[in-house]
Amino acid sequence: MNSVVRSLTFGKITLLEFGGFRTRIMQPESSPSFPVHHAYTDPSLNGNVMRGLLKDNGTSPGGDCDKATSMLFHKLGSDPEPSLRVAVGMDSNSAIKQKLKDVEADITKYESWSADL
Repeated sequence: MNSVVRSLTFGKITLLEFGGFRTRIMQPESSPSFPVHHAYTDPSLNGNVMRGLLKDNGTSPGGDCDKATSMLFHKLGSDPEPSLRVAVGMDSNSAIKQKLKDVEADITKYESWSADL
């Protein structure tokens, strides 16, 4: 399937899998905060989860946007055979590797079900 997708006449497609990068969105002036309506205070709601991630809690993404842009422009832009997927940022690499381990475990768990099909 990948060979079919990659040989389309549109050219080559590369999916960029970004990790966390420092941007202005983490600065208070870029993301004003408003009181939450009492009907939406459940911490498990997506909006509250996102607010928690954006809240200044002393941590910030480690990636440098300028370095990532330069790397993508110079390295990926000049690669004659780019991959279908490129992980950008070490946290992205780690997350994707973990996902692959999880998928492999799922496949292995149920592999025997396909033996006699």
